[in-house]
Amino acid sequence: MGDILKKKKISINKVMRDTNTDFKVIKRLMTGNLVRVDLYVLSRMCDYLECDITDIFEYIKN
Repeated sequence: MGDILKKKKISINKVMRDTNTDFKVIKRLMTGNLVRVDLYVLSRMCDYLECDITDIFEYIKN
């Protein structure tokens, strides 16, 4: 997600304000340190960033 923000020149603070999403949630999405996935938040991010879930989220098998 960090690459998308850089490419679109959008700050984390702007994403927070525009999507009404907590900073910690956005940081966890960016770093991959997720405990659980909120599909509503992912949907909101995809709509806001005009991207697909696969641009933000990648599943890697153990």
